[in-house]
Amino acid sequence: QVARVKMPSTAVTYRTLAADWAENDAVTLAVPASVLRAGTNVLAVEVHQRTLDSSDLTWDASLTATVSATTTTVAPTTTVAPTTTAAPTTTAAPTTTAAPTTTAAPTTTAAPTTTAAPTTTAPPTGVAPTGAANDGRWSRLIFQDEFSGTTAKWQRNWRMGNDTGISPPANKSYEAACWDPKNTFVSNGNLVMRAERRSCTDAFGKTYSYATGGATTGSWAFSYGYAEARIFLPADANGKIANFPAWWLNGTANDSSGWPNGGEIDVVEGLSDHINCWHYHWGSPSNAQSAGGCPSTTLVPSLRNPAGWHTYGVGWEAGVIRFYYDGVLVATHTTGVVSGPMYLALDNAVPAQWTPTVPADMLVDYVRVWQR
Repeated sequence: QVARVKMPSTAVTYRTLAADWAENDAVTLAVPASVLRAGTNVLAVEVHQRTLDSSDLTWDASLTATVSATTTTVAPTTTVAPTTTAAPTTTAAPTTTAAPTTTAAPTTTAAPTTTAAPTTTAPPTGVAPTGAANDGRWSRLIFQDEFSGTTAKWQRNWRMGNDTGISPPANKSYEAACWDPKNTFVSNGNLVMRAERRSCTDAFGKTYSYATGGATTGSWAFSYGYAEARIFLPADANGKIANFPAWWLNGTANDSSGWPNGGEIDVVEGLSDHINCWHYHWGSPSNAQSAGGCPSTTLVPSLRNPAGWHTYGVGWEAGVIRFYYDGVLVATHTTGVVSGPMYLALDNAVPAQWTPTVPADMLVDYVRVWQR
């Protein structure tokens, strides 16, 4: 990397937003001869938007080379590519970038297949998937958090690569709160994610009117298995699900090559209809596909009270995804099922498109993942 202009100093992925606007700004950058090699050198430029709703961008670049009499490494054949990072003599975009189709920076890594859960302790005696999911296929517990101590297995922001930074929300179009690590904590044997009205400024300088809690398993990911969590969803004034809480599995390829290349399994989320719903997203940034549904209370009588404590599980196998609510099989999906690794994510999102209920806590009793 030669230089950054109006970008944060932290690790950059395709989701990283620029720290400031650039409009008709000409930037001149020198590429030291010491970084060039004999032969053809490729100079790559990556452009990031300031916000996701920035207007379409254009950018231009020109390249000049100074060759001294004693220099043997020259770059007149240098080509300019619009992918990775390090700008030569670049004219900055009128609006800076991060569309889902942008290629991730070289620092991004995608988790391979299953890795051992960090410092997993012994599960409670006789622990097994709930109800219909306990069919004998899932016998090997590979991840478990009973939230009896710390949040060490989680990163309490959205894909910042650390556990301390305040991040933008996972879905900037639908969410109105930053993810502040101090709003996610363990109390009385539960993971608590607290949504509240207060000013919150993220690591990129954007200020929100709300702050909330959310967490992912960071670099820990797995391919195929059964994931289950017992979750308390907050209630609105009508006793239905408040806000936009969710528990989902997100493909690591979404970080590196654009959503939804890696797939997204929404085990449960409360949307504007304020009931318990599942969704699955797959395809590509230019051809995103989705399916979903909300189980009836006839099928799952316990969902007559959609908020409060319920158990949500998903079985993910080659070619099929099965969703379970309170031990009942509620849906089976067989189209576009991905095989690449996914990490776990939880959040108590504050909605941007309907009236929020704050303060409100989302609680998680446990999260467990089994494989065959």
